[in-house]
Amino acid sequence: MALRESVRGSVRHLALAGRVCALADCDEIAAAPLGLVTRGGEVGVHRLEQVNGRGCRACYTLGVKLAHCFKQKSVFLRLILGLVFNASMVASPEVLFSLSAGGGEYSVSRMFSHPVHGLFVIGTFQSSTPNGLVASSSFLVRFSHAGRRLWTVSPLRDVYLPHGLTVDESGTAYVVGRSALSVSGPSFAAVVLVADNGLQLQSQRLGGNRDSEAWDVAVGANGDYTITGQTQATDFPTTPGVIMPSIEQPDSFGSSNFAFVTRFSREHRLVFSTYLGGYKTNCVGGSSCIGAVGQTIGYAVRLDRSGNSYLTGFTNATDFQVTTGTPVREGFAAKLNATATQLLYSLHTPVASSDGAMHLSTSGEITAAGNERQNSGSSFRGLVYRLSQSGDSYTYLSYLSDGFSEIRGLAADAQENIWVSGGGVSGTFPDTEDSFPRGSNFLMKLCSSACAGFRSARLPQGMADRGLAIAGDRIFVAGASVFGVSAPVSALRLDGPKPALYGISNGVRGPVKSYITIGEIVSLFGTAIGPDEPQSGQPDSAGFYPASLAGTELRFDGFPAPIFYGQSDQLNGVVPLALAGKARTVMELFRNGALVASRDLEIQVAAPVFFQTSTAFASPSVALNEDGTMNSQQNPAPRGSIVSLFATGFGPVAPQPSDGSVTREPFPQVTLPVSASFGEQRLEILYAGYAPGLIAGVVQVNLRLPDSGFGPNPAPVTTYFLPFVVADHSANAIVWIRY
Repeated sequence: MALRESVRGSVRHLALAGRVCALADCDEIAAAPLGLVTRGGEVGVHRLEQVNGRGCRACYTLGVKLAHCFKQKSVFLRLILGLVFNASMVASPEVLFSLSAGGGEYSVSRMFSHPVHGLFVIGTFQSSTPNGLVASSSFLVRFSHAGRRLWTVSPLRDVYLPHGLTVDESGTAYVVGRSALSVSGPSFAAVVLVADNGLQLQSQRLGGNRDSEAWDVAVGANGDYTITGQTQATDFPTTPGVIMPSIEQPDSFGSSNFAFVTRFSREHRLVFSTYLGGYKTNCVGGSSCIGAVGQTIGYAVRLDRSGNSYLTGFTNATDFQVTTGTPVREGFAAKLNATATQLLYSLHTPVASSDGAMHLSTSGEITAAGNERQNSGSSFRGLVYRLSQSGDSYTYLSYLSDGFSEIRGLAADAQENIWVSGGGVSGTFPDTEDSFPRGSNFLMKLCSSACAGFRSARLPQGMADRGLAIAGDRIFVAGASVFGVSAPVSALRLDGPKPALYGISNGVRGPVKSYITIGEIVSLFGTAIGPDEPQSGQPDSAGFYPASLAGTELRFDGFPAPIFYGQSDQLNGVVPLALAGKARTVMELFRNGALVASRDLEIQVAAPVFFQTSTAFASPSVALNEDGTMNSQQNPAPRGSIVSLFATGFGPVAPQPSDGSVTREPFPQVTLPVSASFGEQRLEILYAGYAPGLIAGVVQVNLRLPDSGFGPNPAPVTTYFLPFVVADHSANAIVWIRY
């Protein structure tokens, strides 16, 4: 039995916009009042030629047209079972280093960079229980801008699910979010202050008789701090004389969410607190109008030196308090005076800002980013807008591209250039960098003036779809946790040399990451990191895969790793088993004997991933039925029968085979505890070890399926999730079962 690889390619022609147009380049629109920018309910620079005949469309569509084609190489790992697994990713600008927010599984919520005190990251750690449930714990990690971890605080007091983060001049971090859910009462908005040495200081909860949640926080020049979020509570703490001191909720049907803006003094005394929002929303009629009420959420807040509050977020309320008449879309922007007794401006905006995705310039203009729903909400188009100081006109308004994209982060550099990052990229997308534009994430620098200075690059999955922060010439991006894989925090620069190592991921699926486990099949991505032409490594006569492929070598602490596939931007190999017992390793990449890249990586005890029949989310696992046939919808396994599943990342085995060997008797078996469940049932595992005839690193699990517990009236044939836990690290197998 052999492990084979194949390369499948398709050719696309790239016609990319080289820049994004600011409204300032379209004279008749730049000073136009709000509302004239929209046409037919749609907003965007690429549609502005409908109201401006001076060729504004040309600014958007006329850019650099790349007069070449590229082959989008998708490398497939093919087992003898005849099924194909996608392992394609993309390389792009240089990664200076990647950071792990902590050991085990975690998810990043937000980042904040302070020029003196470093990089701060919030999120949640996850751990698996034996029955497959997930326990979460909030965290705050502080790094230096050079990537050194200074301290970690977990859990954060009162903040169970963190959303917002800022840091004041003393280095004190302010974290806001939601308290833990309770079966006996509502959730609360929560805030905790953490000193520059990691000591938790003040914490408090805000709320009332219904659910509340905080999304962002800002600190003023005098030390006061202001929080925004959402609440349904009719007794949320407010102060007299504010814009909206009270609300009512109906006794039945839907409850409205209202934004809140609450300020505390540096001594943590309440300064002011107000609701913002409305009760009504557009409704087409009929039963769909039952429970249809206005919803308003404050997602971002900033303060100027006079103490005025700038707020952006979501609203569908037709009776939302506005000072400028604009069409009701999904977003709003508002400026409150320093006592929250007056709206200096308030308006509906084309999109709701992503949480925290807003910048307040020194001149008093806010720039915000959000996403317009497409295809009934299954896709998005990222949009950025900038409001004038008076809030009565846009000075910038643009989609990112004609294709799909979802903005998840916004930050400004020292020159107040706006950068955005995110994911969900598909279709036409501007890409100005020397990279392969086939990643689903992106990083973009918007026009500073007159469409000059625009930069854009597509990035690998899990690289930049969670957060963005800037420190000097270093751009920090964070990825979202996908399939239980914890994406790293990476420091980038756009003008790096080649070859450039971009990231490492599990070779089966998942985003780039900052950790590995021994015996794991991995993929590396970069520019000029492998052979110019695709090549496959084959086992020699003794049954060993090579440690060198067309002059390319991969080493971990000096131990050579078997490589079974390589091309210019991707390598597939196996982490050496010789690293057993180590907590960290230095991975080094060599081309023709020269060191071209290295990366410091954490070694986790396990990182299990099951092979799937396709790359689609929740795709069934590769499985053999008890009779040796492939498990499928047309050929399901009978309940109570035995299936064989295939995976990697299960950690150490015994006896330990040689790296790169083809598995033969005596078969190495996983030494860590492995469990599988179905509801409350613990399933019987008959074998968990390396798969006979395949490269050492591919794990086979023989499992007896449940015979009962399928619930009332189960479907005759359907897929079932089977949660696995390998030494506290979780993974899901999905199998077709015939009841």
